[in-house]
Amino acid sequence: MKKRYLCLSCLLMLCVLTGCSRTPNISGTVEKRSVTGSEDKAEKSSVAGSDKVLKKDSMIVGEDISEDEINKFYYTIENINYDAYYLRYLFYVEDGKHMFFFEERERKDDYGPTTEEDTIAEAEFELSDDEWSDFVETIKGGLVKARDDNPEDGGSGPWTYLYWSEDEDKYQEYAFKSQGARKEFETLCEVLAEKGSPEKKKEKEIKDFNAAAHDAFEEFAQSQFTQISSMKESFITVRDDEGIYYTEYPPQLFGLVNHCFADIDGDGQDEMIICQLSGDDIYENLWVSTYEYNDENGEVEDTAFYEYGENILESDDGNTFVFMYEYNEKPVIAITTMESYYTRADGVNLVFKALTYDGDGFEELGSDEYAGSDMEDPGFADTLKECGVDIEWIDFIVDDFKKVQEKLLSVCDGKLITEIITKTDDMEYDEEGYIPETIYRHVEVCGYE
Repeated sequence: MKKRYLCLSCLLMLCVLTGCSRTPNISGTVEKRSVTGSEDKAEKSSVAGSDKVLKKDSMIVGEDISEDEINKFYYTIENINYDAYYLRYLFYVEDGKHMFFFEERERKDDYGPTTEEDTIAEAEFELSDDEWSDFVETIKGGLVKARDDNPEDGGSGPWTYLYWSEDEDKYQEYAFKSQGARKEFETLCEVLAEKGSPEKKKEKEIKDFNAAAHDAFEEFAQSQFTQISSMKESFITVRDDEGIYYTEYPPQLFGLVNHCFADIDGDGQDEMIICQLSGDDIYENLWVSTYEYNDENGEVEDTAFYEYGENILESDDGNTFVFMYEYNEKPVIAITTMESYYTRADGVNLVFKALTYDGDGFEELGSDEYAGSDMEDPGFADTLKECGVDIEWIDFIVDDFKKVQEKLLSVCDGKLITEIITKTDDMEYDEEGYIPETIYRHVEVCGYE
């Protein structure tokens, strides 16, 4: 029994001694221990009171991230597909200065990615305090979250990233608070780019000029011409006692078929091209004219005029059209007529005219004409090839002129402006000795955007 008491006493003494071997932490401080890597960063943030990053999925610019903490802001758009394009805006702080950088690259009619050789405009300069403040205002309220760089993500952007001093390489992916805020940011960047880049400044001047010119052109076209776009009319051709045919054209058939705007002399400023069906009760013609805008007096001035030819409304089955395309990096205005006659005559008439404009007037790049029924004139197609329209003579030997038109436009990437289509009701032309007294005709006039 005594031995049991002795053992129990020893155990109690051992417990007391063990409990007294650790000094109480009266001050509440944590004992020092060795930490590395992310543990060290987290602990330092906690000690410094910067644990806001650790407690949120995203940060708000202007609330969680102050203006003084902003180091860099990237805005990037990039298209690596056809007509490759690249645009970057960068706001950053360097040696206490607020800086702006801008670069724009373009690779037309080709695939990307673009390189420095494709640069069309760039600028880099120090911002004023007001300009920096304007920038900060546009990104305030936006969210910054952890980056989610997915190499499989498609699209062309924009991609936006914010780098800031308390970030510790975690929260960088930025999103504007609204589409309106993004638009304000983009507008500010455009203004700054124009300020620092001569190319962008010139681009802005041309853009403003063309906006004013288009308004003036539109008002001029509407006030000075009768509009006949998308019109269908019918009329007759009558044979008199002497066997001569004559046509009385309805007056509503004449006027402005279409007008469009394009820089056809290469100076960056748009001209207005007008296609007009002109004539009277016994005469008709197609006119193509150009007009320019004088920004000093706000007037629209005519600069060139081309009279195409007569009888485009006289065919039994016809298609006359005006189109534009580029050849040797110059805009070309082309006029083509394809006509079949079988009531008053028997055969086909083909006409091609290609015009360029130098700012003072039209110059004929090339022209050719075929008239007959044997459909043997490969030289006609050769003329078109010399003008940049790579088509074969066999392409014209079809019954459907619309298919020929589609082929012409496709080989030169042409843009259709105006089209005049003629038809007749007469279906007895294949009878031997057939001479109609009256020919019933229809015309469709079309203007295209």
